[in-house]
Amino acid sequence: MYRCPECGETFDELAYEDVCYEAECGVASLFKDRHWYTRSFCPCCQMNVSEDECYYDEEDEDEFEE
Repeated sequence: MYRCPECGETFDELAYEDVCYEAECGVASLFKDRHWYTRSFCPCCQMNVSEDECYYDEEDEDEFEE
């Protein structure tokens, strides 16, 4: 299970999409080649998150309530 640190929603899997670095930075017209990376994000609020920062064990639910 995952819990988003931004919106607090829980979900089973992160969402992923391929993103072009040049397009994201607004400089795609300056370069002929493209470089890509895979972005992971919360499927509820679209916030960029990593697996490490939002993974949680349901047995540790009390830690998130504080």
